[in-house]
Amino acid sequence: MSMNPDSPSPLKGRRKPVPAASASPPGAAPSAVPAKRARRTQAMRSSDTQRRLCQAAVELLTEVGYASVTTAQIAERAGVSKGAQAHHYPTKDDMVVAAIRHLLADWQAGRAAYSSEAVGSKEMEKLQQALWQNIFGRPDYLAALDVVLSSRHQPALHARLREEVKSWIATRDATFARSIPLKDPAELATFLSLNSCVLRGLATSMEMPADEGVSQRVMALWSEMASAYLAQRGTPASPATTPTRAPPRKR
Repeated sequence: MSMNPDSPSPLKGRRKPVPAASASPPGAAPSAVPAKRARRTQAMRSSDTQRRLCQAAVELLTEVGYASVTTAQIAERAGVSKGAQAHHYPTKDDMVVAAIRHLLADWQAGRAAYSSEAVGSKEMEKLQQALWQNIFGRPDYLAALDVVLSSRHQPALHARLREEVKSWIATRDATFARSIPLKDPAELATFLSLNSCVLRGLATSMEMPADEGVSQRVMALWSEMASAYLAQRGTPASPATTPTRAPPRKR
């Protein structure tokens, strides 16, 4: 019976392996063994794919708009297969809602920039500038607004987007409200809504700006007006300005 020369003999014990010669000189510390790269789990791979798809969707919504974007374009931009995209987000609506959620999380991460305890005119202008730079003045803000407005005639999509946006607005306003010295909840809510309307209107008007400096001038004027209003609301009326009844005349 022939035997494979590479297999151990059944009659002899196995020889102990000879340790490999060390490349280090005698007396030197042994070289460190390179650590094996941690293998990514399926959950990690899925999370990365979803992130890439959402980021690609936000970019394309900003560039071409909700009406023109397709899931095939999103998959190509993200560098994933159409099948992988469909696995994570089966429909265009699913993809768009996930992209808006991803964008809102990005905005929310920068909310510390518009949170302050100071409410002077200079501080108010800085807060408004922070809101503008972190949210309203960004191109992807108009993309999100386009998605919301485009969903008006799609009740199911509109309802899903409304829930996402409502949660973010509550967080945004709660952060900004720390800087607003208004005690009455209704008055505070009205002021925050007015502030958002001004910034939203400015954002849409910048699509066709009259000149490059208009946004800065509008921001400065609105900050001044807002500061004056808050200062007036936070200062109690002095006795000199409070009307009093004249004493009765003696007869």
